Amino acid sequence: MTPLSFGLLASILACASAQAQSDVQAYGEARRAYAERQYDVAAARFETLIPRLSDPALRLESRKYYAASLVLLGRPEEAARQFRAILEEEPAYELDPVAFASDVARLWNDVRRDFLEERERRRREEAERERARLEAEARFNAAHAAWVLELRERANTTEEHASRWLALIPFGFGQFQNGHDAFGLALLVAGAVLGTASVGSYLLHRSLADDARRANTPAEREAVRDAELAWRLTNWLSTGLLVLVAGGGILDAQIRFVPVHRRPRPDPLPPEPRREDFGL
Repeated sequence: MTPLSFGLLASILACASAQAQSDVQAYGEARRAYAERQYDVAAARFETLIPRLSDPALRLESRKYYAASLVLLGRPEEAARQFRAILEEEPAYELDPVAFASDVARLWNDVRRDFLEERERRRREEAERERARLEAEARFNAAHAAWVLELRERANTTEEHASRWLALIPFGFGQFQNGHDAFGLALLVAGAVLGTASVGSYLLHRSLADDARRANTPAEREAVRDAELAWRLTNWLSTGLLVLVAGGGILDAQIRFVPVHRRPRPDPLPPEPRREDFGL
């Protein structure tokens, strides 16, 4: 340290020490005025002294006697503000009720009770705000996690939009489009069987009708006509069932229509990076 720096530091320390001694001396004078019951003089001195005090203990003591002087001067509102300032700086501060008049102790107790109730109310409000914040954060995290899952699902799948017009095609086409493959296969088989029976029975009964006209004897003609009638009834029955299966399949495909299908992508996304992959 250079001589100039040392001299400057010494000057600063000397000024600080002189200021501290001056503050202690001023406090002593104000305190003496209070002890001599010169409350107006004590209040004026403490009021001037408090703003310049840097020592916390001296400041608290000065506020205490300043507030007591104000109470004894009949100025309780101003005294309450000083007591409040003490508690805001040192919430655990205690006032010796024996050392002060009952009016001073009573006001201190009232201010301290209000201060503690307000502090407790603020603590509860803060706790409630924190609880609400945590609940909101939990809801956000859940919504965000669901959003991420939805994004991943969509990224790994493709969407295929179904057509109402294709659902009008009978015999299982609408069911296959809706993803009801088993029912669609049953309708397709039933349609094939009934369609074959309808066409086959139609051709047979038409053929037998021609044979009946060419029959040589009445007995032959009667036998052919009986066979033709049986096949005609079979044709009507198979055709009716074919129409019923077709209509029922179309109605089912429209009622259980699935507008969008999600299929797995052939090329899935690369795996998500993990923290341990980066040594975290």
